[in-house]
Amino acid sequence: MLVDDHEVVRQGLRRVLENEGGFKVVGEAKNGLEAVKQALSLLPDVIVMDLHMPQMDGIQATREIKKKLPDVAVLALTMYADDLLPEGVDAGIGGFMLKDGDSHQIAQAIQQIHQGINPVSPALNKKLLTEYYRLHKQNSLALTNRQKEILKLVCEGFAITAICHQLCISLSTQKREMREIYNKLGVNSRAHACSIAIKAGIIKIVHD
Repeated sequence: MLVDDHEVVRQGLRRVLENEGGFKVVGEAKNGLEAVKQALSLLPDVIVMDLHMPQMDGIQATREIKKKLPDVAVLALTMYADDLLPEGVDAGIGGFMLKDGDSHQIAQAIQQIHQGINPVSPALNKKLLTEYYRLHKQNSLALTNRQKEILKLVCEGFAITAICHQLCISLSTQKREMREIYNKLGVNSRAHACSIAIKAGIIKIVHD
């Protein structure tokens, strides 16, 4: 789903994605309020979100959408380097790209965010994100060992029932611990929690 207050931008993005192939644009919105309504109706996999729009900006729209659709991936498009990066990550935005960037890179970023990767335009100031993740690492010190065990299994792709079986805990305990993890890390989705945990070094995933 494409969200931008300029129709020419939405049309341009649609053409880029159609030319790339492998994408289906299920809807468009010209402001944050429309974005929330459309997202709840269309249930998109990925939302490409402008940050500065009338009535409701992209940050607030993302917050509202993630409350109802925590697993939807949101990719922010911005005109400015360092534009609202920490606020955007707090809201649940999973990636940031510049509007004037290469069209192929934007299409690639959409694919990446759908796969759980957090794309960031090379032109954006990654120091801000690094500092943000450092602060989250400090907050992670409050995680209990059990919560870290659960989070590690979540990030490794284990299903809820498998986590309960492996750790010998009940479903209600697992859900309670996940709520605590979300609160302590300041996130609202599994993907966001894993992104923070891995990038901040809270947990380490070993690939065979």
